[in-house]
Amino acid sequence: MKHRKQRNSDGYEPFYIEIVTDVGAGALGVGDGFQFDAEPSSGRRKWIRGKEDRSGGFTFQCRERTETAHGVPEGSCVCSVSAQRKTSEWEHLSRSDYFRYSDAVAAGYLAQVKEKTGIDLAPHIIRITVETPLTFALRGEGTGTLLAAAQRMFPERQEMRVAGIEESDGQKLIRVEKTDGFSAAFFRAGQYVLVSAAGTDAPPARFLLCSSPALSKDGCYLLTPMACQKEARQLAADWQPGMTVEVSSPLGRFYFNSLRDRSTVIGIADAEGTAALLSMAGAIRDGLEKFKLTVILLDQEESSGLLLRRLEAICAECGKVRLIRLPAGGTAEALSDESFRKHLPHEAYSVFLCGTKAFCDAAEQALAPLKLPRRIIRRAVCEEADRQKELLLP
Repeated sequence: MKHRKQRNSDGYEPFYIEIVTDVGAGALGVGDGFQFDAEPSSGRRKWIRGKEDRSGGFTFQCRERTETAHGVPEGSCVCSVSAQRKTSEWEHLSRSDYFRYSDAVAAGYLAQVKEKTGIDLAPHIIRITVETPLTFALRGEGTGTLLAAAQRMFPERQEMRVAGIEESDGQKLIRVEKTDGFSAAFFRAGQYVLVSAAGTDAPPARFLLCSSPALSKDGCYLLTPMACQKEARQLAADWQPGMTVEVSSPLGRFYFNSLRDRSTVIGIADAEGTAALLSMAGAIRDGLEKFKLTVILLDQEESSGLLLRRLEAICAECGKVRLIRLPAGGTAEALSDESFRKHLPHEAYSVFLCGTKAFCDAAEQALAPLKLPRRIIRRAVCEEADRQKELLLP
């Protein structure tokens, strides 16, 4: 007699959105501690197979922020949406579909908040975090097929084999492949992974994902060690084709999000910030991302690094990605010059800064005269001193 697998199809798990805004609760037209409870659209309780259908309602809250954080101005507030979603929605999503679906569900709730309360959060989002039934399941709040789906989607570790190493101009590009032949955990272009040599007690080091997420379907990643992190450089120096490494699920928050970012992105980077933007360019070329990207690289015009050559190749293939190179003599001078401003689009855009902390700080200062809203500027900082902290800042 066959036993049926345990399923969660008739169950519910939390769906949660947290948004940090660039204005206080008063500017949104509400007070600190404001709460709105939305019933299902029908206005009546619905029942499915004898169980209450709780997927139609949500709770919206708004509270003043009481702590300071990088990139969050004083006087901001935190808004949240709490809801219940059917677990069957999430159990069979593919890795690539998961991100699109979770963003779509979140967008739907934000539209309902606007419709029911008159509060439009979209123009004020600095940071947005979306928690789904799958991410809640990973924290011990799910069981059965939901937990199994979450563990497949976000594996704690992936055993991979070094398949090839390309080195040129002081840069190293490493191809790693899953040892079990299955696809690797899908990632959002701009994220990173923690890597350690299999069978050692050494702490993991940060490696940037350089490839399009499309490569993960073949069980592969293209990695480069963070130039500013000594542990990553040392670990990569000992790698040889065929050796086994352990790779974490993709991490970090430096990626395009249509709920927060504008559809035109200006990426400003130094040599160390090229990798994340290279990954985004690959995702655009492969149709996984829909935004337009202009990469403004501050370096010496005559240099041609390994990652840069790959970026140039993508620009030649894809009209939605452009590369502009400016002399790196002085960040402030280069970005304040008219030759930089003429490359900025007429339509609204977001700015992604990527590189060393000193570079990102100088770039933000140079951009100050443009009076851009703080919420549209995001940064990925590579700094040795910050290696124990969250690397990719909002």
